[in-house]
Amino acid sequence: MNLYFNLYKNIKDISEDCHWGNYYTALGLPEGLCFGMAAMWGQAYLADDLKTFYKRLELLTSVTINKQFDGITYTRLTDLINAVHNYERQLPKRKLAGQVITNRIGQEKEIYELVISIRAFLDGLLAYHQAKYTLVNGEGIDFNQNILKTSPFVINKELTVVSQGIFGDQGSNVTYQKVSPLIEIYNYPFIGDKWDYCGFLKPLVDKLAKYQFRAYIKVSSIDHMVAFSIKPTSSNHYKLKLYDANNLYRNQVEAVTFTDVYGLVNNGIFEAFDFNVEQNSLLALNLSIYISPTIGVDKIDAYENACRIKFQKKLDKIKLEICNQLNKYISSYLKWKNHKKRAIYTRDKVRTIDINKLYNFIADEKHILRREENLNEPTEIHFNNNMPSLENNLEKSAYMRIIEVSLKKIKATYAGNIYDDRGYKEMLFKKICSKGYHCNTDFLYIACRNGHTEIVIELLRHPEIEVNKGTNTGATPLFIARYNGRQEISRAIVRAGGVGSLS
Repeated sequence: MNLYFNLYKNIKDISEDCHWGNYYTALGLPEGLCFGMAAMWGQAYLADDLKTFYKRLELLTSVTINKQFDGITYTRLTDLINAVHNYERQLPKRKLAGQVITNRIGQEKEIYELVISIRAFLDGLLAYHQAKYTLVNGEGIDFNQNILKTSPFVINKELTVVSQGIFGDQGSNVTYQKVSPLIEIYNYPFIGDKWDYCGFLKPLVDKLAKYQFRAYIKVSSIDHMVAFSIKPTSSNHYKLKLYDANNLYRNQVEAVTFTDVYGLVNNGIFEAFDFNVEQNSLLALNLSIYISPTIGVDKIDAYENACRIKFQKKLDKIKLEICNQLNKYISSYLKWKNHKKRAIYTRDKVRTIDINKLYNFIADEKHILRREENLNEPTEIHFNNNMPSLENNLEKSAYMRIIEVSLKKIKATYAGNIYDDRGYKEMLFKKICSKGYHCNTDFLYIACRNGHTEIVIELLRHPEIEVNKGTNTGATPLFIARYNGRQEISRAIVRAGGVGSLS
């Protein structure tokens, strides 16, 4: 016996013995509920209401209870639910609805509200897992386990933002209410070993720890999902809480606390997804970060604009440093004239280059100096029309050291800004490909499942990618894309020769 089994059994008993409907069948139980549980834990965290989340879950995972309502003690959850249901049926007959509960014992009011919240909780799971059975699902709509689309219907009232809209022309006087969903500020796939994840997550966690608002991070593979939160405890420290519904199998209800990123990765994420770890200890996951709509789009935009300006100033500073270092190099005594010519060309190029192209230019220059094969053609013209460097000892020169040090500084600057789209494409994705992690791993499946069209198209350009290689369940990339409603990705895979059935 474990708490997950108890949860299934209680949902089944509620479906059979109460008047709320057949949630057990609608949820497709006994299939796992990790997606909905992680999403709703995250929303409870954003609303600062994890206490209620855990109390509700404790009720739903108990074999017997000892709760009093309306003067009667109940030991079965279904009996308590029916008692509350019968009480609600009599509410219209009471002069002051709910007054009896409010004036009696505070604990009974708390139990009443907790039981009522169970139904909302089950509706939330239903909306995430089987939208076709709920009122929130319109004609032909499939939320496809989408947190952003579903959150307005299951979100805690503390997170809800309702705004007025106007139908039709500006002169119309017909208005409607719009409930804002969660705001997504990051959504990208990643793959790597434990050390790669530590290097990836550390700057991201550090960045979120400085936010003046709550955020939660959804982490998902093809068939599992967890969530974690970051709570600063001091200027340089924070607590990380990881929620994994599978911990119910270990009779653990609450999230696990970690004090550093290494512990989160090693004993949290990699343990939660141990069945998804591939050869060479690689793990492919998708990470999304959500914040509450109560923060307001203007506030997050202002924050991101401030970060972007600060980020650009850092790149401008590096650009100036490169020019100064090259000036010193050029003015010093040089044995090799070609070294000086190259340095002058690079300095003049750096002076006028767009800062958003600086990283690519310096990275390509390093490839040319080392005569390394570069998967992509340089985006800018380099010295001697991009020809591989043949100058004597140039790869070991002071010029080379300037290029290498500058590249490290640019990388460090981007790493501190990886929630930005350019930071991902310029840094993380290129690094993944340079290590060969993109080749015939779950990375392509994760990108297909989560709708990362640009990344999938870029991956399909790599000849070593086997477009029809199936997962351990036999699902091909095209099957995954179609199953998850990714039409543009599906078309791209078909053009690349993809087959859409189970392999």
